[in-house]
Amino acid sequence: MFFNVIISKKHVILLSFLLFSYLFIDTCVDTSCMISTPKDLDILGIDPSNFPQDIYILDNLSFIAHGYEGLLIYNISIPNERELIGSYSDGGRVFDVFIKDSLAFLADRDDGLEIINISNPRNPVLINKFTAENFERYISDLFIIDDLAFLIDYRDSLRIINATNPMHPFQISKCSLNNLCNNIFVANSFAYISSGSNGLEILNISDPFNPYKIANYSTEGSISNVFICKSFAYLTDYEMGLEVLDISNPENPSKITYLKIEGNLTNIFVTNQFAFTSNVLNELFIINIINPLSPKIEKTFSFGSTAIFVSNNFLYIVPEYNSPYSTLNFRVFDISNINSIIEIFPHGFPPYDNRNILILIGIIESILATVLALIVTISIIRIFKKKNC
Repeated sequence: MFFNVIISKKHVILLSFLLFSYLFIDTCVDTSCMISTPKDLDILGIDPSNFPQDIYILDNLSFIAHGYEGLLIYNISIPNERELIGSYSDGGRVFDVFIKDSLAFLADRDDGLEIINISNPRNPVLINKFTAENFERYISDLFIIDDLAFLIDYRDSLRIINATNPMHPFQISKCSLNNLCNNIFVANSFAYISSGSNGLEILNISDPFNPYKIANYSTEGSISNVFICKSFAYLTDYEMGLEVLDISNPENPSKITYLKIEGNLTNIFVTNQFAFTSNVLNELFIINIINPLSPKIEKTFSFGSTAIFVSNNFLYIVPEYNSPYSTLNFRVFDISNINSIIEIFPHGFPPYDNRNILILIGIIESILATVLALIVTISIIRIFKKKNC
């Protein structure tokens, strides 16, 4: 039989040590704890600046804002492969990136706005900075239109920077906002700014020297992000889920519908047919918005993201902080057929599901712990029986 082998006291002590060590580690490290936001990381004493933060795709290049590592540039001309071809870092913390022609605009938490020449992506070069001492706090988001950079000074204001000559960027105007302003999207001479529980602020920027507020959309929840597509604004709301506004008249935005999604939606990217969004529970949703009046969830995956970008039928996501993929900086999915989505980097099969894998690992761990405990128990019983003989 399996247990008829002779087990010494040394073996029992060793097995007991392994069992209790395993149980101790398993208790202290809760792999089901899903970390999604920089706030969660700060609570755990983990610096979010050590993880990838944002992504921008242009042609065959992927640009990653990666905190302390700065800007990373990948060749993605072959979708199921990647090659790191260039990088720029000056020791600051890069949290956002926006590409315009041969320039990369970086939001650096320590150094302010950085303008990088990427005409040779293998050798990105700093042109100049609009430095951090010009900001009340730091840049939480940026958007580039023509030669203008629209910067959100976190919880303070909108600043408009003239970058016509990237060697000498300078501020041309500032517009105070409420103390919850966070993300921005610029379209058709208007700036749309998510402001948490204060709703959505809309500014007229037709004269960039004199931006002014024209409307404020209030919500019962808290708006975390905004994306504009055609005459609609798509809002991620912590409480309400996905809200859709008619902004054909920006001075009078009106809600036309909402789609209730639990878990505090954070980021969003919208195409003509679909909205891609994720929440802090590490869930990614693909929502059909062909009819904006009636959005419906098309697909749900049990992994989240800290940033989303869609280009040429490919979905690019920056993995959540606790993902086994976080060291890869981004994942790529072929979404040409929305009913058969394939992950092409780093794998070539339907999207990897973190949560299902964690459940499977948990089951295997429980079985191994039970078997180990059984072996130890039977071994101890056999030793005591021998002593009593």
